[in-house]
Amino acid sequence: NSWKLNIVQELLDKKLNFYKIINKASINSRDVKKNNIFFGVKGKKIDGNKFADQALKNGASISIVDKKYGKKNKKKIKVKNSLKFLSECSSLIRISSNITSIAVTGSSGKTSLKEMLGQSLEKIYRTTYSQKSFNNKYGVPISLFNIKKKDKFGVFEVGMDKKGEIDYLTKLIKPDIGVITNISYAHIKNFKNINGIAKAKSEIIKNILDEGSIILNADDKFFKYLQFKALKKKIKIVSFGKKNKSNIK
Repeated sequence: NSWKLNIVQELLDKKLNFYKIINKASINSRDVKKNNIFFGVKGKKIDGNKFADQALKNGASISIVDKKYGKKNKKKIKVKNSLKFLSECSSLIRISSNITSIAVTGSSGKTSLKEMLGQSLEKIYRTTYSQKSFNNKYGVPISLFNIKKKDKFGVFEVGMDKKGEIDYLTKLIKPDIGVITNISYAHIKNFKNINGIAKAKSEIIKNILDEGSIILNADDKFFKYLQFKALKKKIKIVSFGKKNKSNIK
């Protein structure tokens, strides 16, 4: 019951003088339930720090903020950067969990595949998988934080708008298995050409754990490019496709 509380205390470098169970994380005070931890994150339009008191009122064990508003409360704890603190907590939870981690990226089909994998695995093993399209710098850390100690599998969707994002997110996820569904022109506005998209998607490969696997689309134009990256990393390659030779038809 104190697993996640211990990790939060370790990163705060202080023992909290009250005992609370921490289970799930949220950055939306309206979604907070009893024993959740709330992270006040400043977005482009809304400053989540302003809702720390509301989160506590809704049952949060602790509110982590990087700017204090409202009433003084010992359960409202200030850090330098609340999003960074959430990510650091999530990374430690992933490391200390027992899951086999699966990261899904690609230009299309990510959410559908994540849902199919999550729901299928859940039938036979305790499985956690990212809700909705929690595939960015906010959603991935929340999904990782919400891993349960008895979970055997974790399925996480990884999105991007620019280069470096998949690298950052998969460093947190530490995938045992990676999946690249395909490479197409999604988010092309942030790249010179589709080659840049392929390079950005390939960032997942370098963060797959040793002796891990990458699942690639043999019918994709960039299959050989991604295959070369995986061979260089010395991880197992599993291919799927309808037209070209592959492991799975």
